[in-house]
Amino acid sequence: MTFHELVADAPTRAVVVSRFLALLELYRRGAVEFIQDEALARLSIQWTGSSDQIDIDVDDYTGHASAQATTASSVEYTDADMQGAHSDD
Repeated sequence: MTFHELVADAPTRAVVVSRFLALLELYRRGAVEFIQDEALARLSIQWTGSSDQIDIDVDDYTGHASAQATTASSVEYTDADMQGAHSDD
């Protein structure tokens, strides 16, 4: 899977950033590897862990936030806005 595929359905920049931060945490725990041929090239993600190895703390989780909900830091964008942000080439 590529990072582009992972965030293709993200409704806000905040969701893109959240998914990226989650990937960094999974990398830190040894659950994923990143594959990238050169700087700024396509970023591929490969699962390397198992469900037994990863302990994800969800004690603070209180439920689903609405996909339509926005905060001051989350700005909605159009497909045209994302063309440059998701460039894999």
